[in-house]
Amino acid sequence: MKSKIVYLSLCACLALEASENLEAITITSATKSEKRVDGVAASVIVITQEEIQNSHAGRLRDLFENLPSLTLQNGAFPSASAKNKSALSIRGLGSSGTLLLIDGKRLAGEVKNPYDLDRIPLSIIERIEIIKGPSSALYGSDAMGGVINIITKAPTKEVEGSFGLRGESSYKGEGFEGMSDLDIRGKKEKFSYALSGSILEGAGQEESKVANVYAKHPVSGAKVKPSTHPLPALQNNVKDFYAVQESLTEEATVYNLNTKFQYEFTEALTAGVDFSFMKEEREGDYIGNYHPSNYGSGGNKIPLYNIPVKSEDSNRRTHWGTHFKAKLTPDLTLFGQAYQSKYKKRNSTSALYWEDMGYASKEASASNGMDANVKVSAYESYLQYLAAQSHLLTLGGEYRDETREGTVFNQEGTMETKKVDYKAFYFQDEWEASDRWNWLFGVRYDDISNADSKTTFKIGTHYALSDSLRLRSSFSQGYRTADIRELYISKQTPVGLQLGSEVIRGVKTSAYDLKPEFVNAYEIGLGGRLDAWSYDLALFYNDIKDKIEMVRYPAYYTFENIADARTLGIEATLGYAWSDSLKSSLGWMELRSENRETKEDLLLTPLRTVRLKTEYEPLPRLILGATLRHVGAQEYELSDLSDNVHRYKAKADTFLDLSIDYTIEGSKRYKLFGGMNNVLGEKVDENILANRGRVMYAGLRYFF
Repeated sequence: MKSKIVYLSLCACLALEASENLEAITITSATKSEKRVDGVAASVIVITQEEIQNSHAGRLRDLFENLPSLTLQNGAFPSASAKNKSALSIRGLGSSGTLLLIDGKRLAGEVKNPYDLDRIPLSIIERIEIIKGPSSALYGSDAMGGVINIITKAPTKEVEGSFGLRGESSYKGEGFEGMSDLDIRGKKEKFSYALSGSILEGAGQEESKVANVYAKHPVSGAKVKPSTHPLPALQNNVKDFYAVQESLTEEATVYNLNTKFQYEFTEALTAGVDFSFMKEEREGDYIGNYHPSNYGSGGNKIPLYNIPVKSEDSNRRTHWGTHFKAKLTPDLTLFGQAYQSKYKKRNSTSALYWEDMGYASKEASASNGMDANVKVSAYESYLQYLAAQSHLLTLGGEYRDETREGTVFNQEGTMETKKVDYKAFYFQDEWEASDRWNWLFGVRYDDISNADSKTTFKIGTHYALSDSLRLRSSFSQGYRTADIRELYISKQTPVGLQLGSEVIRGVKTSAYDLKPEFVNAYEIGLGGRLDAWSYDLALFYNDIKDKIEMVRYPAYYTFENIADARTLGIEATLGYAWSDSLKSSLGWMELRSENRETKEDLLLTPLRTVRLKTEYEPLPRLILGATLRHVGAQEYELSDLSDNVHRYKAKADTFLDLSIDYTIEGSKRYKLFGGMNNVLGEKVDENILANRGRVMYAGLRYFF
């Protein structure tokens, strides 16, 4: 019945997915030069500051789940808490193939950035530029599926800013989360600045679960109930079942501070520095796949499975950067930036029922810690030259090194360091063949210390027959080298034993040569505007070679190239303004994927994603909103008691969100807002997404 509601609604009301005023919006991430978004030879989404505010979203995750082109993939991090942390996949190319940037800079953090969708404050964002499709010809490794560049608020000529408050909880009042933020920007003569800070406090939301506990038999190795285990101490103390209040969201405190300073030395030379700091404390209770008991002899402690655990995180990130822009001649400009991002993670996973498991204290039961120190240092410079008034040439180079010191590289839990560095050169030609026709040619060479060097290309064209019909097509290449975790992890984690491709240990008796995955991507599209209508249509095909995936074996997980794969699909956005007070919006993606060896769908890749939104302004400055979201069926894998891997299909889900927004005009401006997400109370497969049920929120923003 809910599927019928989706399709009937789509037939009744079609609209634009992103901005209404495309002509007024420019984008820089696609080419490193400023271009109108409707003149780019690629599929792009620009989310403006106004749209972010009107979305009422509390986190990046809330914002991105409304974009059909993006898929949230949980379980991207080897922790018991992975089920409520999301990473992003673009067009089915996986979360590892999505490059997340802030002001064009990479972040030090966990692999795939699963925490960052919950801790990057929306209040600092000027706009978000999303490039769909491979962008390795400009950004190198990790941009295989696309790029998400978060542009933070820039200094302004006049002093301005805002203060915001937002709170949310389940409709039963559980899991309250409060956020507050303040930003101020301005300029004094040649010096300009942007300052912001935010605080998030979350109480955590829980649901009652029962842990069905098993223990490893010391002789057969089979998983048996504790009550039947041959070791008396374990049999008499560890229960077969435990009640646990499992976390849907974690207790969390997150502080963010962001600064930008810029100085205009001359009309031809500007330079700036930026600094940011993030502090985060999180904890939650979960049913862990694995945790050792304190029963056994010597170092051979008997492992328990499906056992309640507490996960605690204490994380810090500091970032500094500097940049400059020098106009050397009227046609030649030099850009440069250098930055360093440092991340310190301290994680502890302890037993909830530590006494039953034979430990003297909770601290003594702590295991599976995933402590890490991560440092990313990068230097980049490029020249842009306007040749013959029709060719904008970009020539640049980049050096980046990444160091990861962590406890996940050995079973002893001691710190071990892994390093990788990247050197790259790139060239791009933006050719304005005529007032209506432009071309883009790009090539990049990457030399990587732990993988083969790679050269990637991109060619695209855009032709405007009129404002109502714009055609585009492109061929682009992307690649991704295996990350340090995929190569070297050697850890019994709460979700199971993970062994990197290079690791030889126990039942894994040989190393695996993990090659970079590579994609050739083809796209054709058209779009335009006609009176109250707007539309965009794109067909894409991604041919993937040597795709890297986590592979489950009976006793462990590892990472391998799963042969070749492909994804193909169609994206559509349509729009219609019924009147000045009534507008609607639709985005739709049909996606098909295949592992060419097994002929199975790629995991966590929904067949269909849809977003339909309608906004009605019955009174001046009062806006009522309704959004219908549909996420299609998708497949995932689980292991049984014998460690055999089985594939399951999660059903399609449909969500209805309602909102209200009122702006008070006067000498100052106040915005009041509220709403409820998942009004229908849709139940989501817990192996896909933590199911919070109905969520209410309210807030205000004061502009000065």
